[in-house]
Amino acid sequence: MTQAVRHYTKAPITEAILDLKVALPEGTSPTALQDIQELVRDQYPNVQPLVTGSMAFQVGPSVRVDATQQHTGYIFRSQDGRWVCQIALNGFTFNHLRPYNSWEVLRDEAKRLWEIYKEVCKPVTVRRISLRYINQLELPNPLTDLEEYLRTRVEIPREIPHGISAFFMQLQVPQPDLGCTLILNEALAPQTDPTVWPIILDFDLFREDVWQSDDPAVWQLLEDMRVRKNALFEASITDATRKLFD
Repeated sequence: MTQAVRHYTKAPITEAILDLKVALPEGTSPTALQDIQELVRDQYPNVQPLVTGSMAFQVGPSVRVDATQQHTGYIFRSQDGRWVCQIALNGFTFNHLRPYNSWEVLRDEAKRLWEIYKEVCKPVTVRRISLRYINQLELPNPLTDLEEYLRTRVEIPREIPHGISAFFMQLQVPQPDLGCTLILNEALAPQTDPTVWPIILDFDLFREDVWQSDDPAVWQLLEDMRVRKNALFEASITDATRKLFD
């Protein structure tokens, strides 16, 4: 599934997420992650701790609930908030928020930050690779039939009135040639403009395996995922939708 890449002047991408789950050396402390802050402070001045929580229930003469929070990393944000880097004991995540530049910009900045993370934290292996693109299609209202704009869509029998106030659809589709799985989410977002139907079209490609942290295959797979994501997006929309982005 390959085709020429189309560049839209009004691309509907609201967020792109590159995520690498890792295994760090045993005994690595969250304080080791703090060293990254000094290395990225100029580009990412806004810092906050990344905290995960858990709850444990003990049943006996009385029910006891223990809630705990654990500091697992940091979140770094650029001054304008468009770039977000999350570093944690279990992995590295880079988010590029709207307005989206290009894959090359996302990839190069993510790779630069990954090299810093790798130098400081020395991950032993990469265990999961994910590339996710969240799009918001602003379709004109009134919308009489999703078929006009979407090829991947919820089908409604003609006998049922087509007034939709909410919907959510999820597909999980293996991509055997890449060894990946696609999770495709499609939903109606909250409507803030009565002239627009905001449809979320969310593509999440991931693969679980084991790679050495310096294996070039990690970044080659991300390149292949990006090409596949483009093909899946184009296959899911119609020419009427493409006109909205030009």
